[in-house]
Amino acid sequence: LMMNENNKPVFLNKAPSLDRFFRISKALKEMSLTRYLQYELIKSYSFKGHVLDFGGGDKARYSSLLKCQSYKSVNIDPIITPTWVIDINEVLPCADKSFDSVISFNTLEHIYDVSSALKEMKRVLKSDGELFLITPFLYPIHGHPDDFFRPTGSWYKETLNKLGFQKIEVISLSWGPFSTGQTCSGVPGKFKRFRQKIALLLDLLYFNFLMHIKSKPLDLQQFSQQHATSFVVRATKKNEGSQI
Repeated sequence: LMMNENNKPVFLNKAPSLDRFFRISKALKEMSLTRYLQYELIKSYSFKGHVLDFGGGDKARYSSLLKCQSYKSVNIDPIITPTWVIDINEVLPCADKSFDSVISFNTLEHIYDVSSALKEMKRVLKSDGELFLITPFLYPIHGHPDDFFRPTGSWYKETLNKLGFQKIEVISLSWGPFSTGQTCSGVPGKFKRFRQKIALLLDLLYFNFLMHIKSKPLDLQQFSQQHATSFVVRATKKNEGSQI
């Protein structure tokens, strides 16, 4: 993420680099590559105003990374200490148009009726408020308590547009094809950390190879989308008076 002339965060993929290679290699002792890439982005972002976290809580690992005016959360799991504990598909215990931002990280894949959940997020979001979503894509099935789907960027654009959102932006998070393949497999067997570092290094070399052989600049978004471990979505709720 970088800042534009209006000092607002702009979605941009980050290219593989040697500096990031060392930082990711070290972080793999504590978290997956997918989580690292997600948290790297979250840490760089400033969320708009009062935030509701759908599927989060005070004990969510990323909560300390969030930059916002205030933070509240809903979750089915009381262990995460959310502001409100709710059941799956329950109406949010929040008034209409009460939040400047609604975020949801690695939660929607666990919800069967996602459209209803998104409608609830829209309901509690102010006009021109920001919706910020992250879901895994090329990632193993993980039930909490279940796992239903892996939405693509195209699905998000179609769905959110129909629900009344605009300025829909999607970026894909990945390091490269070798590390994504490992993520999908779970890296079974011995010498897991060593093999993960080798895959990260191979991806870095592959990326730089492509950069040098192409006659025109490499499209980083297209490169990442082919082996995305996650999709990150940002959208704005249409103002009721807007005809856009």
